[in-house]
Amino acid sequence: VALCIIKMRIVAANKAAQDSLKLFSKSPTGKSFNDDVTTAISEFTVGDQKERSMVENQRRQVERLMDQIHVNNPSMLPSIINPMPLKSKPLPQGYSRGKPAEAYLVLNDCNRCFVRTPGATAWLEKRFGKRPKYDVSIDYYH
Repeated sequence: VALCIIKMRIVAANKAAQDSLKLFSKSPTGKSFNDDVTTAISEFTVGDQKERSMVENQRRQVERLMDQIHVNNPSMLPSIINPMPLKSKPLPQGYSRGKPAEAYLVLNDCNRCFVRTPGATAWLEKRFGKRPKYDVSIDYYH
């Protein structure tokens, strides 16, 4: 999950740079530059073709990581978007991999990071919807 967040932040930073560049290029100052200067600013801001390709590769890796996280624990990513069904449960004393208790504990540790990563919530909502339902059954009697 941490690796997924890191890669999401890389993609988000590049998207923010692209958005800033678009705004700048439409401004009077941006319009006043010749093509060579505009290209240099673009390469400095969002990178050259090789760097843009690397960011696109990061985007694909995020998708694959989310696929794998969801296969390993179907409660994990939906709980980040819709934490209340899981957070309304008492704190589990332990967990088993792939179970809702694991999602509960990871949610405690990383939800803030997802929420603070620009575009991460929208990315998850696109995949799971705004209020996904998921398994919240926690075995408190290990």
